[in-house]
Amino acid sequence: IVFLYLLERRKNKQITAEKQSALKMLEQRIAAIEAAGDAIAIVDAKGNLVFMNKALMKLFAIDVSRQDEYLRQSWLNLYSENGRMDITDNVLPYLDEHTYWQGSSSFTRHDGKILHAEFSLTKLPDGGLIGTGRDVSEREEFGKEVKQLEAQLYQAQKMEAIGRLAGGVAHDFNNILAAMNGYAEFLQEDLEPGSQERQFAENILQAGRQAKDLVDQMLAFSRQKQSAHQLVDIKQVLKDVLSMLNASLPKAIDLQSDLQVEHSMMEGNESQIAQMIMNVCVNARDAMGDEYGVLKIQSENGNAIDQGWNCNNIRDG
Repeated sequence: IVFLYLLERRKNKQITAEKQSALKMLEQRIAAIEAAGDAIAIVDAKGNLVFMNKALMKLFAIDVSRQDEYLRQSWLNLYSENGRMDITDNVLPYLDEHTYWQGSSSFTRHDGKILHAEFSLTKLPDGGLIGTGRDVSEREEFGKEVKQLEAQLYQAQKMEAIGRLAGGVAHDFNNILAAMNGYAEFLQEDLEPGSQERQFAENILQAGRQAKDLVDQMLAFSRQKQSAHQLVDIKQVLKDVLSMLNASLPKAIDLQSDLQVEHSMMEGNESQIAQMIMNVCVNARDAMGDEYGVLKIQSENGNAIDQGWNCNNIRDG
């Protein structure tokens, strides 16, 4: 009897040691799952959530104090109503057929925040599920930004090509206009003043001047390398505009300039500023018509407030 008792006791010790070893291994595995960066959930055969790690609670914005509200309940409660419908209609049928599903999609958490995540579901032998998830919202947002930058670069390349084309066409067309306007001036000088033929020649010359203004605009556009703002010397821009105006204004208009400042730096786009000044000068020329007039461009340093400007509407004050 003593021998049998000692033998049974030895067996019990071995079983207890094996149980302790198995329990310790199970605890280590649970700790590893708990510390995993990916969200992990275990679902039983009835579809109830029996385990979720900290990463899953963070992914779905579940506070630790509310953990019991989701455990032993349907795992679909993690999702909003639209998310549950999508899983029921699309994910579960595929999972029943293939025992494994993987995909990425956007979902709305219960706190209203929209995330983009990658999920995977695997069927267990007992009919349950194990699911994993990972938040890839930042990666998805970065991908969108990259696509936007690629689209902007493509658009910039197209605009650069159009600018080069416009510049080439403008130079060739400018040579043709120079000949047309030159012959029109010869006709205007040779024809009798007041005659209908002289009026026709003047009309041709006026149309040629308008076409030359259009060419100047195309040349200004073709010089535009980028729309980003940079430091621009207004005095240099004015000199360039004066050079173009000298070539395009009729002789009846006296072009004068008074650039008092040595340098006047500002933040802006050089081509757009030049185009704006050119448009103002062209409007002034059109207002004077064929009569004699003076077009004066003057620059001086001043204070915007003293000039009556509402500085609240100026960017950066």
